[in-house]
Amino acid sequence: MEAVQNHYSLLYRGSERVGIIGHCREHDVRFFSYMVLEQGALTGRYSPANPLPAGSSRAAVYNGILPQLRALTDRMTAIGADRGASAADIATAWAIAKGTTPIIGVTRAAHLDGLVRAHRIALAGDEIAELEELADAADVDTRGSWEHAMWQRVRPGPGPHPRTQPTRSRSTPLVSRLVATASTVIAMVSTR
Repeated sequence: MEAVQNHYSLLYRGSERVGIIGHCREHDVRFFSYMVLEQGALTGRYSPANPLPAGSSRAAVYNGILPQLRALTDRMTAIGADRGASAADIATAWAIAKGTTPIIGVTRAAHLDGLVRAHRIALAGDEIAELEELADAADVDTRGSWEHAMWQRVRPGPGPHPRTQPTRSRSTPLVSRLVATASTVIAMVSTR
């Protein structure tokens, strides 16, 4: 296997918590993280006073949780201000610091500038920990519908979703099954 592509952001760290990212690192498999900006919710552009455009699928998913994200996006904005960067740049720099390759949708040339800035930002360990604590405190579930099915196949039965599970050993059969299932889901989604 050459690479894995999974949803991974400050708000959704299931791949880290169940050991997929560690497994990929250990076996030289590149991990591409998508939805790093959570459809714009982690860019600092949106807030309860300035929600995502009404009627959009993004608004349906994220507008209801924007109040819970306020402390996190405010802190990302403050960290970015100290570096001449945006909250989006900080979210991207966090994903890079975690050893992933972020996939960011670029619709304007300015977005490329942000990616260059994010690559130059070296977040300190305490900043990473603070951002993750704020993200955990937001207590939101941003899994897509396809991810509910994936995690259910991997871990049948009741119990907490992967965001609340403790980190597992990198060498467990569960990690191998997760990587295989993630690859299957990617293949299914790409053939639609």
